[in-house]
Formats: sequence, structure tokens, C-alpha cells
Amino acid sequence: MSAQQLVDCSGGGSCSGGHKNKGMDWVKDNSACSWDSYPETGKDGNCDSGCDQIISSGSVWGTYKITPYDEGSLCMGLFQRPIAVSVATGDNFHHYKGGILSDSYPSKTTHAIMAVGYGYWNGNAYWKVKNSWGESWGLGGYALLYRGGDSDQNLVLSKPFGVYVYGPYNPSMQLTTLEGVRISAPTGPAPTRAAVFQV
Repeated sequence: MSAQQLVDCSGGGSCSGGHKNKGMDWVKDNSACSWDSYPETGKDGNCDSGCDQIISSGSVWGTYKITPYDEGSLCMGLFQRPIAVSVATGDNFHHYKGGILSDSYPSKTTHAIMAVGYGYWNGNAYWKVKNSWGESWGLGGYALLYRGGDSDQNLVLSKPFGVYVYGPYNPSMQLTTLEGVRISAPTGPAPTRAAVFQV
């Protein structure tokens, strides 16, 4: 999906900051375009509807909230699909070239990225994240952030969100509403209001 389209069209924010869930809620009622047909420009722009639409309106049902500050919950969420996260950044993040980034950062999130996995490298645990700054940043557009030992490296555990979709790609695990009621995948027409869940 095009990150630039969300910046230009969703009203969820700008290159100066925004809200992940507002961007994902916009996709509920609008078609999302491919990255290649609506590339990153690094600046705010006008909404362009002449792009290659790869996710049609109504395919996204709503967002669900991964339990914050809980490493196991984010790991479980990543079993299903990539998860949108907010991170705190600094000079070493901006100039990251490789390895596991383990520097400390400020206590405020400043940038939205996507967590795509986790694992171990040379015996050290990491989160694998994808940035929107192009393939020249980091490891071809990706980075490894330190994970484990109750560490919340770059505040990656502070605000994780997933998106719930129609079709065969729904999370197979059971989800729970914020009130604690278990729910399962929708089968009828798309609902008319946003749904927020917690894993």
C-alpha cells in the first residue's frame, strides 16, 4: 500500500505527524493504491485518484489495538500480519545502516512505521520494522530494533495497531473487544462504524 496516499488523502496526518488508526479507518471507505503507482515524495501533496487501486473500499473492517507494553501480544499479532507501530527516533535511527539498534531515545513517539517480524541475530533478540523512507535507508528500507528484557526500544510497544479485513486473511486467533467480549471474523456486509479491538 502507498504510504504517500494516506498522507495526501486520509486526513490522518501529514509528513509532520499523524495518527495510524485514522489512516487505517480512511481505507475502510476508500480504495488503497499500490506503492509503485503512488510513490513516496517526502512531502505533503494533493490527493491523486489516478493510481493503481489494490485494496477496494469495504475490504477493511476496522482496526484492533494490540495490548500496549506487552511483548508477547505484539509477537502474537505479528504471527497474523504486519502491525502499525509508533516509535521514538534520534540521530542513530535516522542514519541507521545495519545491525541491531539498541540506543536509547526520548520518551515521546515521533514516527509511524510498520513492525513486520521478530527474531534473533547473533543471539540477540530484535523487532524487524519497515520504514517509509525508501530502500536507501537501513537494510533496504528495514531495520532491526532491540527486543527483550522488558525493554521498549524506541517505544515500539507503546501504540501498536492492526487492521481487520474481509476475506481469507483475517486473524485466525480470537479477538477481544475493549470490553473483554470475544468476537470472530465478520461474515455479513461491512459495518457502518469503526470497530476497535484489543488482542
